[in-house]
Amino acid sequence: MQRWSTRHLPPAQRFGYWREVLCEAFTALDSATTEASRFDSDVSMLPLSDIRVSAVRSSSYTIRRGAREIRKDPAEHYFCDLQISGTSIVAQNGRRAVVRPGEFFIVDTRHAYEADFLGGPGEEWKIVCLQIPRERLDAHLSMPDTLTARRFDTWAGTAALAGNFIRGLTSVNEALDEREQQTLATTLVDLLALAMTPATTRNARCNPHERDRSRVLLHIDSHLADENLGAASVAAAFGISVRYLHRLFEGADRSFARLVSEKRLQRCAADLTASGSRVSDVAYRWGFRDLTHFGRMFRRHYGMSAREWQRDHAGSTP
Repeated sequence: MQRWSTRHLPPAQRFGYWREVLCEAFTALDSATTEASRFDSDVSMLPLSDIRVSAVRSSSYTIRRGAREIRKDPAEHYFCDLQISGTSIVAQNGRRAVVRPGEFFIVDTRHAYEADFLGGPGEEWKIVCLQIPRERLDAHLSMPDTLTARRFDTWAGTAALAGNFIRGLTSVNEALDEREQQTLATTLVDLLALAMTPATTRNARCNPHERDRSRVLLHIDSHLADENLGAASVAAAFGISVRYLHRLFEGADRSFARLVSEKRLQRCAADLTASGSRVSDVAYRWGFRDLTHFGRMFRRHYGMSAREWQRDHAGSTP
C-alpha cells in the first residue's frame, strides 16, 4: 500500500507537491486549482496485479492531459473513477459528463481529456480511481472508444455489485499475495465490464424514484460525520425539494430522519466496541451535537447506555 498526503507540508507548498503526486501515482498530467492557499489532499493506492486501486480525497482542482503529456508518458490505460462525494466533470472525444456520488466514468490515456474535480460547499471531493491496462478492459467491451466520458450509475443489478466491490477494495489494508491480487483483479474487470454494458437496459430497470433513493443513501453513508446532515442539506445537494426527499422514503421501513439516526448509532456502537474512546468523543465524531439526546437514543435502540455497551462489548463485533 502506497500513500501520499499534503498534510505534512506548509500550505504554500501543498499544491506543487500534489502536482508531482498526480504524475507519479497516475500518469503525466497538467493540473491547476483555485484553492492553492487552503489545498489539502491525500491518496492511498492498493496494487492488484497489473491494476491499481486508489482512494483519493482532495480539495477541488482541474487536470488536463494533452499532446505534451501523452508524449511524455505514452502508457495506455483506462482510468475509471467512482464518485464517492463531490462532483466530477469530464470531457474526452467530444463528449462531456457530469458525474455525481454513486456514478462513475472512464477515460483513455491515449487521447486528450480534461476533468474538473469539485467539492460542494464545505465538502471534500472523494473518488475511488481504478487504473486498468487498456487491453485488459478492451477484451471485455464492444466499441470501448464510445464509452469514454460517459456517466454510468451503480444503482441496480450488476452495476450495484460492481460499485460495492470497488468501494470494498478501499478497506483492504493487509498485503495481498500474487494469487489474491490476480483473483481480485479478474473479478474487478469482469464486474466493471458488466456494469458498463448494456447501460441502456440496466437504466430501464431502475426507475427514477429508485435511482434517486439510491443516490441519497450513498450520500448519507458518506456524510454521517457531518453534524449538519439533514433533510434540507441533502435536498440541496441533489437539487430536489425536501418534500420529494421524504417521498423517497415513503413505504420504506424507516423515515429519512430515523435512517440517519440509526446509521449514526451503528457507527457509534462499532467505535465503542473497537476502541477505548470516550463516549462523548464518539458521539460528536458521528454527528450528534446533544449528548443527552444521544444517550436517550442509544438506550432506546440498544436497550442499554453507551457506557454499558462499551463495557459489555469491548473486543467483540456489534
